[in-house]
Amino acid sequence: MIAFETSDLIAVLDCLMKWFLILLVALCVDLALRRSAATVRHLVWVLAMAAVLLCPLVSLFLPQVDLPLFAVGLGGMDASMDVGNMGLVEKAKSGISGTQVLIYGYALGVGLVLIWQLIGRVYASRLRRLSRPASDPELLGAFRQVMAELRTHGRVDLVQSDVAAIPFSTGFVRPAVVLPMTADAWPPEVLRTVLIHELGHVKRKDVVTRALAQLSCSLHWVNPIAWYGLRRVFIEQEIACDDLVLETGAKPSVYAKALLVLARAGGGKLSFAPAALGRRAELKDRLLEILKPKRSKVRLGTAGVLAGLCVALLFLAPLSALNLWEAAMAPAGAVVEKAAADPEKKAQEPSEKSIENSEGGKKADKKTTARSLDAPDLKKEVASIKKQIEKMKKSGASEKDIQVFSTESKKKLAALEKKFKETQAAQEAKAKTEAKNPEE
Repeated sequence: MIAFETSDLIAVLDCLMKWFLILLVALCVDLALRRSAATVRHLVWVLAMAAVLLCPLVSLFLPQVDLPLFAVGLGGMDASMDVGNMGLVEKAKSGISGTQVLIYGYALGVGLVLIWQLIGRVYASRLRRLSRPASDPELLGAFRQVMAELRTHGRVDLVQSDVAAIPFSTGFVRPAVVLPMTADAWPPEVLRTVLIHELGHVKRKDVVTRALAQLSCSLHWVNPIAWYGLRRVFIEQEIACDDLVLETGAKPSVYAKALLVLARAGGGKLSFAPAALGRRAELKDRLLEILKPKRSKVRLGTAGVLAGLCVALLFLAPLSALNLWEAAMAPAGAVVEKAAADPEKKAQEPSEKSIENSEGGKKADKKTTARSLDAPDLKKEVASIKKQIEKMKKSGASEKDIQVFSTESKKKLAALEKKFKETQAAQEAKAKTEAKNPEE
């Protein structure tokens, strides 16, 4: 089992916080652009998902700036210390620490989400392999006509499946449009709108941006905004392709009716691949967008994409250079600070026995005072530190964390001993002065 250190946990938490800030900004921008075109909103979320993946890589090439807004306590260390003559000996204890539980739990979540996404893609790939190439002349003719109309370059396969309940597109290197076997009987206008929509996904490379968004969501599965952003990516892709259909001359009412017919036709079967790829449960949003009285006609060109990239980089670069988390030495530090404060206070206060033996409370017994000054109580403070360490033994700790704690404690205990000696010297000098001048 890999032994993770507190520094590893800090790195994970730092990434999660930066990813949260990125997606939060994307959410705010998305809400501000609700009336803009779907391609614009889609670009916002795609850039945010890409920034999540690039943030750790960008931070490797930038000088880091410490801006600790959050802290991780190192109280769960495993160490045994023998403080004798101000020496510290550390021993690591084997076991599972809280740090390891958190990191392994996070990694398990990432793995489960990735497996779910991978199952959907494997199923879609298998479904495509089991499909048969389309052979109907009218279907192939309509497919070639739409490809020419959309200026879709490269090879795109048209296949039919008796398993697929609804049409969908798939494939990274060699894309394909998968249609149900019943597509041969569809009316020409319905077939045309379906082909335009699916070839629109191919032309826009939606399968790539979809995979990017799914990977980003897998890494940040603990954040609800990541899941919301993933859903928005899917919905905006569908709406953008719906816009493409309407731009070719299809009537919104006719197209909405065709979508409802296809949804009813696929309602009897479970099409797992489209569901896992995010192509289900967005029909309501799509219909509302299609039937809008006023639709945004702003289209996103190359200049708009480049402008979005520049804005994203200007936000990503400074954020990647920040260190938002730090290690807090609160448990051990509190003990050492107490050890540094209490003995000094005790050295400055006379003992009860000194007060009882004083004449009128003004003259302290010289012998008792000297004994008080000669007992700085370092052993008691060292025992207090050892007691704290015993509590830490119950948790695992890395050698690096133990070394940091030991070095810090050694410095503070050395400073404490120095203060004891200075205080004792001052008290002895004061006692000698009072002995020479008893009347004062």
